[in-house]
Amino acid sequence: ASFRMQSVFAWRTLDQQLPLNVTWGGAVMWSDVDKPVFAGIQELVGLSHNQAAYPKNVIDAQQLSALAPNLVFPNSLETALHIPLDGHVDPVYSTEVLIEAARQYGANVLYPTEVEDLEFEEDRLTAAITNQGRFELDKIVLAGGTDTPILAEKVGYEMPLLHNPGLFAHSKPIEPFTNLVALKTSGLTVKQLQNGIIVAAESDAPPEHEQGVHTVIRQQR
Repeated sequence: ASFRMQSVFAWRTLDQQLPLNVTWGGAVMWSDVDKPVFAGIQELVGLSHNQAAYPKNVIDAQQLSALAPNLVFPNSLETALHIPLDGHVDPVYSTEVLIEAARQYGANVLYPTEVEDLEFEEDRLTAAITNQGRFELDKIVLAGGTDTPILAEKVGYEMPLLHNPGLFAHSKPIEPFTNLVALKTSGLTVKQLQNGIIVAAESDAPPEHEQGVHTVIRQQR
């Protein structure tokens, strides 16, 4: 909970310094109807006694409807969890803002650039070999998403990566209808970005062809 709190407050500070357009609407979570609400919520957010400091409120169905009047919930829903401190952000937009801020502070940003290999002198990392040339360095931060384990292998580190398939969809922009992040414990997440786009993700029952989708995406790069 301490790390989570620090992360939220760091984002709040950064949002004041840069136009990141974070939506600080909080989050609501509810459980599947075939599970006790707290059992489902604990599975999703890992709530425990040592995380009691993170603000959260148990609310009833009426309070939930008041928080999210434009969302439809199961009639059998009796209680849910409200986390007022949470927010959400458009990751593409915020990344572009951060990159531009880095440029203003003197960073040399090369994008898109693919790291093809790492160069060593004995056990010391000396350079990165990219499709735009060789760059000498003394430190490197590996943040390559699903390709990070490939780069980590080059420094002798096996990085475990959990395969978490699912559906991810964006709508056309619509009128504002909620500033909350709505999460169902089975894996459904819905939020609306400030540009009106609805972002929905479902990780409970991914399609059988998902493995093929991942392959196609890599081939399209």
